Amino acid sequence: MGGNATAPPTPARSNSSKKTAAANAQSPKSGSGVRLLIKALGIYICFIYWGFVQERVTTTAYQPAAGIDAKPGRFSAMATLNAFMAAAAMIVGLVLHQLTKGTSASFTTFWRPALSNTIASPIGYLALRDISYPLLILVKNCKLLPVMIVGAVVNGVRYKTYEYVAVALISGGVMLFMVKGPQASGRGGHHEGYHDISASYAVGGQSNKGLSPLEEAVARDNLWLMVRAVVGIIASSFSLQELRGLCMAATNLLIDGFTNAEQDRINQKYRVSPYYMMAMVNTWSLIFASIFLLADVAWRGNGSQLAYVANFLTTYPAIVRDLLTFSFSNAVGQVFIYSM
Repeated sequence: MGGNATAPPTPARSNSSKKTAAANAQSPKSGSGVRLLIKALGIYICFIYWGFVQERVTTTAYQPAAGIDAKPGRFSAMATLNAFMAAAAMIVGLVLHQLTKGTSASFTTFWRPALSNTIASPIGYLALRDISYPLLILVKNCKLLPVMIVGAVVNGVRYKTYEYVAVALISGGVMLFMVKGPQASGRGGHHEGYHDISASYAVGGQSNKGLSPLEEAVARDNLWLMVRAVVGIIASSFSLQELRGLCMAATNLLIDGFTNAEQDRINQKYRVSPYYMMAMVNTWSLIFASIFLLADVAWRGNGSQLAYVANFLTTYPAIVRDLLTFSFSNAVGQVFIYSM
């Protein structure tokens, strides 16, 4: 039709037709809500299961195979876990990309988030040596904070004021729960000394009777005293081993924040399909992990992590099932994340 053509007049609709149209207009919204709920549940189910398998792989003393004279062994080749995980996610991502025929971009586009992801994963595994998995999950719930910080600093993203406030409240609430939770449970140990230890951070090491150092700092409206009181709370709430694990978890979280911010930048620039992004990032992760492992073989030979893994799988074959479920539960969880 020509540019000056006008559309024919729209016929009047009956009340029943209007109701039907309204229902049809609402159905896509309700359908998208159901899909979002399914994906969210999928993420939680996959990664909760993945987390428990991860803890089992890194902490279990596996029994040797029948006929092998060896003591129970704990798996310690953390870099290979990263390779197993990347390989599984690469396979799943490539299969889904071929099935959906989505858009793609240059292979070299994806190396930066893959490198940061490769560095972050072993740090997270090492954190589990010093803290429990539930505590690690609590730390992970503060992930919005580093994502926002890295997005603003690295990519120049400008967030709205209410977004900063929301992230601060969520992260602050998680931190308070993490610090005060053990005390509220009434457990003994180093948690009992909170008031005594944190009191040393008040002015002159003294605190008003009936007030904790933090309460006194708030009452005085003194920011420096608040910081010192919070340091005292943290020092008395966790052992030195737990603090070391929390530092590693926080480092892991900061690097994860860069990974997420970089993936957002790539997605906004190239609009690639989610499964292609998943496949390429994990392909690069597998390349980086393989370079490290092969360099380790060249440097240490039989003492390398690959040699250790080969020997461990032969001596303790029970770990094979855990490694497979660990790798592919993570891959399925990534499918839900990338398709959000």
